Amino acid sequence: MKFFRILPVVTLFAASAAFAQQAAAPGPIDRVKITDNELSCAQIHGEIGDMDKIVAEARVIEAKQKTNTTAASAAGTAAEVAGRTGLFGAIGGLTGHLFGQVAAQTAAGAVQQTSAQSAQQAGERAKQAGARKEHLTGLFLAKDCKASDLNAAGRALSGEELQKLTVAGAAASAAAEGMAPPPPADAAGASALVGQAAGAAKSAAATPVELGIGPGMNFGTLASRGQKVAVAGYRVAFVVRNSASAYAGSGVANIGQSTGTIRTITQAQNRKIEVGLLNVNRQLMQAITDQLYADFVEQLKASGKTVVTQEELLRAPSFGKLERTEATGNDAYTVSPTGDARHYQVFAPTNMPLYFIAGESLGDKGPFSQTNNKVLGSISTETQSVLLIPQVVIDFAEVESSGRSTFRSNAHVDAKPGIALVPMHTIVWAAHANNPIITEMGSRRLEKVIAFPGDYATVKTVDNFNTAGLANSLTMATGLQGVQHFSEKRAYVADPARFADLVLKSGFSANRAFIASSAAR
Repeated sequence: MKFFRILPVVTLFAASAAFAQQAAAPGPIDRVKITDNELSCAQIHGEIGDMDKIVAEARVIEAKQKTNTTAASAAGTAAEVAGRTGLFGAIGGLTGHLFGQVAAQTAAGAVQQTSAQSAQQAGERAKQAGARKEHLTGLFLAKDCKASDLNAAGRALSGEELQKLTVAGAAASAAAEGMAPPPPADAAGASALVGQAAGAAKSAAATPVELGIGPGMNFGTLASRGQKVAVAGYRVAFVVRNSASAYAGSGVANIGQSTGTIRTITQAQNRKIEVGLLNVNRQLMQAITDQLYADFVEQLKASGKTVVTQEELLRAPSFGKLERTEATGNDAYTVSPTGDARHYQVFAPTNMPLYFIAGESLGDKGPFSQTNNKVLGSISTETQSVLLIPQVVIDFAEVESSGRSTFRSNAHVDAKPGIALVPMHTIVWAAHANNPIITEMGSRRLEKVIAFPGDYATVKTVDNFNTAGLANSLTMATGLQGVQHFSEKRAYVADPARFADLVLKSGFSANRAFIASSAAR
C-alpha cells in the first residue's frame, strides 16, 4: 500500500512533464513576409495589435515556466535527500526505493528541463513578435497610413523602398540586441562590403603559409614550364557546420567499486557538440570568392607571368566540355565528405563554372571519372598555357575532442570561433599537356591548420541537453554504472564585415603561397 501512496506523486510529475513536452509549440514568427506589401493599413494595424498580445502572453508563460523550474529543482533535491537517508526504502522496501526515488527524481528533472526550455521558447517568441511589430510599424508609416483613418488605401512601396525598409529594420533590431547587422541581401551590397574589407586585409602583412607536396607529378616543374598561365578554375569552400563527439568509459575508475556498502560509481560519459555559422549568406560568400579570385590573378600578373584572360579562356573550344557541378535551385553546392563531420559550401567566381577533377574529396567526381582531366589537357593545348586551379578552404570554428576511450573518466568536447585555412583541402593544381591526349597534373597542398586570430562572431547556445540526472538516479538505486549523455548546439552569429576581413586575410595568404610555389623550379 505504501508503494501506491507514492505513485500518484510520481505520476503527477511524469504527467506534467509529458504534457509540457507534447504541447504543440507555435511556429516561429517571421520578421518579414513576402506578402507584406499587399497588406492594407487596417490589416497592418490589426497585426500590430496581434503582436502586442503575443508578447504579453509569452511573458506570462515565461514567468510561469520559470516558477515551475524552481519548484522542480526543489522536488529533485528532496528526492535525492530521501534516497540518501533511506526514506524511500523505509516506506516501500526495495520497490519503494527503486520506483520512488528514481521516478520522483527523474520526473522532477524532466519537469525542470522541460520548463526551462519552455521559458526559453516563450522568451524567444516574445522577441520575434517584437521584431515583427517593429517592421509592421515601419511599414505602416512608409505606406502613409494614418491611425485616424485606417480605411484609407495606403500606397504600395517599390521593390527598392521595401528592401531598404527591410534592411534598415533588421540592422536596427540587431543593434538593439547587441548583435551584428545582417549581411547585404544583394550582390552589389555584398561586393561593396567585401571591397571595403579587402583594402584593410591587403594592407596587413601576409601570414606565411607552407605547402607540402600533393597528389600528382612534381608541381614546381610542371607549373614553371612556361610563362603563359591560365587560371582555369578557382574555388572557395566555406565550412558552415561542424560537430565533435567524445566517449569515456570510466573503466579504471570503477575497479573495486562493485562491492561493499559504500560505492562510488563513476559514470561513463558521451558528449557531443554541434556548431553552425549564421549571419553569413550566399551573396557574401560569392563576393569573397570573387575578391580572392581577382587577387590571385592580380598577384599572378605581378609575379611576371603572362595570364590568359578570362574571355580568352572561355572561348577555348574545349572549355564548354567540362562536366560542371550544379547546385539545386539557387543554393550553393554543399558537400560533407565521408568521415568528415564538416559541411562545406563551395563557390566558383561569378561567370566561371564550378567543376572538379577525378577523386577530389570535396568534389562530385569519383577516382575513375577522367573526363575533366582530359578536357583540361585540351584547354592547355588550345591556349598554349599551363593551367592553375587553386582551392581555398575556410573553417569558422576550432573544434576539440578527447576522442574515445574505455578507461578515461571524463569526455571532453568544445568549440570556439576561429577563422582558419583547412589543411589537405586547401590546394592548388597545375595541369599541362603538350598534346590533347596526355594531361600531366601536379599539386601542392596545405598540411597543417593555419589560424587567423580575431573576434568575428557572437556565440549563442541553441540547445543544451543532458541525462546526467537520470543516469545518476539509476546508479543510486541499482549500483550499476550508467552513461551520461551531454549534447549542445551553438550558433556563431558572425559580424559580416569582420568575417570578410579575416577570410580575405586567410585567402590572400593562401594565394601568395600558391603563386610562390608555381614560380619555384
